Amino acid sequence: MLPKILGSPVFKLLKVLAPGRTFKQLSSTWLYNAQTWHPLSTIEVTNVSDREVAGGIKNCVILKRMRDIVEKTGLEIDPKFLCERDAKYFPKLFKEFGIDLTWKLEENGCGFTAKLK
Repeated sequence: MLPKILGSPVFKLLKVLAPGRTFKQLSSTWLYNAQTWHPLSTIEVTNVSDREVAGGIKNCVILKRMRDIVEKTGLEIDPKFLCERDAKYFPKLFKEFGIDLTWKLEENGCGFTAKLK
């Protein structure tokens, strides 16, 4: 992601000088990286403002694969365990960069809201 490439001090400086542009670049980078796991047609992103993004992943292919694997193997686990892990991990990761992220699980995917502090 952008902050890791540039380093924390540079990211903090960019956030002070051009917070909206920096946040937009960060959210665009996340969208680009999300395409490695999810088809673009399943990702919904809306720029609420220059400091807030809302969206989600509908008909998640990873969740579908997990459901298929659980069904084929007969394991008694919830296929959403990966989603639950991400719902705990991503808000902590984004908080390091001054972004409040809320992540909610849905029936066939997830939804999120990211807001620059």
